[in-house]
Amino acid sequence: MAFTVGRKPRLHYEEQGAGEPLLLIGGLGKDASIWYRLAPLLARQFRVITYDQRGTGLSGDDGRLFSIGDLADDAARLLDELGLERAHVYGLSMGGMVAQELALRQPRKVDSLVLGATTAGGWRLTPTGLLLGWQLACLPFLSRRGRLQALRPLLYSQRFQREHPNRIEEDWATESPGPVSGACFQRQLLAAGAHDARGRLRRIGSRTLVLHGAEDQLVPLADAQALAAQIPGAQLIVLPSVGHMYTTEATAESYELVVDFLAGNRYQAAA
Repeated sequence: MAFTVGRKPRLHYEEQGAGEPLLLIGGLGKDASIWYRLAPLLARQFRVITYDQRGTGLSGDDGRLFSIGDLADDAARLLDELGLERAHVYGLSMGGMVAQELALRQPRKVDSLVLGATTAGGWRLTPTGLLLGWQLACLPFLSRRGRLQALRPLLYSQRFQREHPNRIEEDWATESPGPVSGACFQRQLLAAGAHDARGRLRRIGSRTLVLHGAEDQLVPLADAQALAAQIPGAQLIVLPSVGHMYTTEATAESYELVVDFLAGNRYQAAA
């Protein structure tokens, strides 16, 4: 267990493995425990760095509003404190927004970029989008069990819910107690809702892999397709019959795809 010592809020981070550095950035309402399945696997080949974003887990929270850009600056600060000039960066869900912004603001720091189950933003006020926003906004007021029931259909494919309920329970059993306060969750929602990198994606120069579940109910597949189309040379791989939490539904497959990509191999992009 370690903490940054420079500019606040301080960030709690952990490292495992050896090799080229790989920074993992988690998603909305989660701390670093979201990586509990993938981080140990990736640590076989890489020096894996996981951290709690501001206001989550053991990291500090100054109570102020923040943007995705602020979260990207936090990630850059962590790399600086670790003495790392460059790292591979893997962002999941909202963490993918942070990873995009990091690649745009600090291009020299991002070696390769993996964007998982994420979007460039620019939210549209559709009836479905409004309903989703309302559901997410209500989450802090629900019990742990209530959050699981509300999020299950958004995070996991119907097939996986039927066939692997125990693995879904494992995800929630390993989550840190109170990974994020209700107030910080609301600030995360505001930051994610304001994020819009669509007009800037062509400036990303890092090798980029876009990973997405074909059955993702939280972030539409069209958003992943748009990301891959706008980032120069980006590669899109769609995981069939998999929902938003492909790290749980397709742990081994997504791990192998990421390792091969970071090693420089190329797969035929899926449509």
